[in-house]
Amino acid sequence: MIRAARRSDGTFPLVGLFLLVAAGLSLLGGGALWLTFERAAQRYALEEGIRINEMAARLIGHSMGAAFAATASAMDGQPREAILRLPETAAFRRDLRALAAGLPVLKVKLFTQDGFTIHSTDETNIAERKAPAAPPFAIARQGAWDTELAMGKALVDLGGRRVTADAIGTYAPLTQQGRQVGVIEIYSDIGAIIGHSRRLFENLLAVTVACGGIAFVILLLVIWRAERTIRQSRRLAADAAAEREREQAGHRAAEDATRRTAEAHRRGQ
Repeated sequence: MIRAARRSDGTFPLVGLFLLVAAGLSLLGGGALWLTFERAAQRYALEEGIRINEMAARLIGHSMGAAFAATASAMDGQPREAILRLPETAAFRRDLRALAAGLPVLKVKLFTQDGFTIHSTDETNIAERKAPAAPPFAIARQGAWDTELAMGKALVDLGGRRVTADAIGTYAPLTQQGRQVGVIEIYSDIGAIIGHSRRLFENLLAVTVACGGIAFVILLLVIWRAERTIRQSRRLAADAAAEREREQAGHRAAEDATRRTAEAHRRGQ
């Protein structure tokens, strides 16, 4: 803990006070900057993730919307084992992998308008039925988009592997020629985006800290010189006071000697 030592005259050194105040402000300011940059990194990652999911959803709707609309009603209500044996399921799997190539898409689920899962990268989800009124499915069912940030999300990716990732999930309408035919759920990996934005903001924080450090050193030198000047002024003032005291003592001694001489002279007469 930094302490400003009190001088014998009851005052505190300026440098000590400056260091004490600067330490407190540095801790508060550094924490506030870090929190601000961390939130900015997540906000940037969220915006980029939304853009990726929207692009992927539109791409899937444009490329697979017709095939989905043609087969969804026939597959609706069938057991999972029967759906997995259909050639359309293999085609969905193949087409999704091709469409997502080069994109950080992890998981895709395709629903009918009533919430029946026609296809999912996690095949254990196929043939499940989601409550149509449950958000965020209900939002996408009405033609809107809903997105959530899912840090440390456990899911099954397009390759069938179980992974845990920082992801962004979006429920969106699945459209074909302007007509909504279902709902799509997409999760994309934003770990790389978060890492990149964090490194960017860490660099900005480092520059800010470096500039603050330079300003701190300059202020410290200014305060040190000011304190040295004050000490010198006080020392000169103390020396002058001591000199005046010595002069006054000399005058008093001379006066005493003169008085004693005069008294001795009077007694001698």
